Amino acid sequence: MASKKSATKTTTVECPVYVESNIEEIKSLLNELNDELQKANVCIQKLAKMKLKLDIKV
Repeated sequence: MASKKSATKTTTVECPVYVESNIEEIKSLLNELNDELQKANVCIQKLAKMKLKLDIKV
């Protein structure tokens, strides 16, 4: 059996400019997502309180 010799190849990749320009867009989207998650969390807390009240009544 012939053994395969693996060659190590080093490649230098320059960071594309569009990645840097997308950082602000990503930050903005993350802020939007965070706002929506906070709204959802408030709703969940309200539902939990309502359920607690219902459980106490029953």
